[in-house]
Amino acid sequence: MHDRPSLLDFVKNHPEGQALDKDMVEQVLQQLIISDPSSSANVSFADISGLENCKQAITESIILPFHRPELFTGLRKPSSALLLFGPPGNGKTMLAQAIACECNSAFFSLAASSLISKFVGDSEKAIRTLFTVAHILSPSILFFDEIDALLQSRGGSTELEGSRRLKTEFLIRVDGVKSNVAGEPSGERRVVVIGATNRPFDLDDAVLRRFPKKILVPLPATETRLKILRNLFSDKNERIQNAQRTGVKIRMSESEWRSLAEKTEGYSSSDLSSLCKEIALVPIRELNLYEAMQIGESDLREIVFSDAKKCLSMVKPSTSAALLRKLEEWNIEFGST
Repeated sequence: MHDRPSLLDFVKNHPEGQALDKDMVEQVLQQLIISDPSSSANVSFADISGLENCKQAITESIILPFHRPELFTGLRKPSSALLLFGPPGNGKTMLAQAIACECNSAFFSLAASSLISKFVGDSEKAIRTLFTVAHILSPSILFFDEIDALLQSRGGSTELEGSRRLKTEFLIRVDGVKSNVAGEPSGERRVVVIGATNRPFDLDDAVLRRFPKKILVPLPATETRLKILRNLFSDKNERIQNAQRTGVKIRMSESEWRSLAEKTEGYSSSDLSSLCKEIALVPIRELNLYEAMQIGESDLREIVFSDAKKCLSMVKPSTSAALLRKLEEWNIEFGST
């Protein structure tokens, strides 16, 4: 994909983009994540532990239709909108990034709350520009994080007129994406809208109808937690460690690793990351200031199972039982998996 300055020229010179406001296009392009196919920073499904049911549903509804559009016509016509819901910190954003990578698509990532604040007074115009630019640069993925902040149930007495118009504009644009999918057999012009939320029960009914696929992204199961914990302490996992060595020596038996995974029932992927950071600090916390200033990294002692158990009392699960229960009930009633 081109860099942003050349993309701006490309969009403005495109027949669909000539009427767009240049400054607004520039702001929209700032939300575009430009990936390098050769970069290790790209996210694929292989980088995401667990979530096999989610990956399977996404592959069937999004990825295969991108690559084999001729197979997905008539009753098999692909969905143009996907809702990822579940507890916070479990990889919804990574799943969206992986979809864009697997489909070799432009990836626009926006927090719905920041969309409202960033384009004060121009939110409707921003939505129109965003969807138009995404179509020009298609195939594209539009990812709206915290989509409930943008599309909560309408009609309340406290709802502002501007908010109501913004929701209406969003729904019109999503319907336009569906029409484009129906009229274009090639996956090259597809635009897919992905919403992520921790509170799907707050979404407007009209919004839910536009997202025929509603996929629960659950808390990691024991085997997935075991894999995540091992990966977080592995020097080989460059993605999770931001392409740096962990700098941590750890000595734990297989049974101790499994015990730690079992003791973290209810932890999200983000919680596990926070836990491992606390565990990694234990050998440093034992040192006084003078020792910490003098010691070399290789001289820090190994981490053992007792260190990990101690940190369990410092990092607790961040998702309440009440929220989990509501999500499970909502999934039974509305979910696709």
